[in-house]
Amino acid sequence: FWFNRRCADYTGRSVHDLEAEGWSSVLHPSDIERVRSDWFGSVASGNPYESIYLLRRADGSYRHFLARAEPLRSGEGHITHWFGTSTDITERVAAERFNDYLVRLGEELRTAADAADAKARIVRLLGEALQADRVHYSDPDPARREARVTDEYLALGVGSVAGTHKFSRELLEYYSRGEPVVVSDHRKHPAFAHDSKRPNFAKLPVRAILDVPLVRDGQLVAVLSVHQTEPRDWTAQEIELAVATAQRSWDLLERLRAEDRLRLSEEQFRTTAEAVPGMLFVTDGGGHNRYVNTYYRDYTGKSAEELSGDGWAEIVH
Repeated sequence: FWFNRRCADYTGRSVHDLEAEGWSSVLHPSDIERVRSDWFGSVASGNPYESIYLLRRADGSYRHFLARAEPLRSGEGHITHWFGTSTDITERVAAERFNDYLVRLGEELRTAADAADAKARIVRLLGEALQADRVHYSDPDPARREARVTDEYLALGVGSVAGTHKFSRELLEYYSRGEPVVVSDHRKHPAFAHDSKRPNFAKLPVRAILDVPLVRDGQLVAVLSVHQTEPRDWTAQEIELAVATAQRSWDLLERLRAEDRLRLSEEQFRTTAEAVPGMLFVTDGGGHNRYVNTYYRDYTGKSAEELSGDGWAEIVH
């Protein structure tokens, strides 16, 4: 193998070391077996080589690369060398994953049965995408500086923070701006300077926090939170994903909540109507029956279908 100077600069290894140890020494461990198989498969068949893998940078982080190689042949058609390139496609991979996530989020929301189901799907999907320890919604009460944590996603073995929690004036000011609150370690962030000193808060299994407040008409109405139990530096892509999730899901959640309230109201009405010891009915604006209670049906001996519309006229003398 021969490597150019840029390979050495990226990996932090000398060209001599790379030539001696090979490219597998800087591959992500999860990719080594697959990449080896693909490479030697191409060598054996003579077909062009192509693979995407994670390559370790000098600082220890990994980035996605697209590798391509073509065989160089002699006049007799024998392969004498392979010439290949590796191109950093990290941003492209991130953009594709972002779009795939939004498509899946839309599908999940479209098939949600109600607001509770939608919120459960949202926190699970975001938690899995970010490999977070915890994701939850909070219903804030700014006047009392309290927030009720609901609808949690929890990674395996991670403790719950469900319940009502106090938050500081400093944090409320951050939330009121409607901008994400990005915290790699709450013990070192000014928004949590006061909260971190409170024993109850300090005991919570959380260190890194990514909060997306939802402000409508100047009012703080909800907070979507992502937690890590250890310090974590949130990337720009992760912040963008959390913000997009909150913004895209909120309007649908409001509609589902309205439908839930309407459904509950209708159920309460029917419960009351069925208990009335008399004939109770509901008509539309044109005077056509849309609902009759059990007493009405029992008295007339007619079904709800027979009494719908103008069916009531047939029972009048």
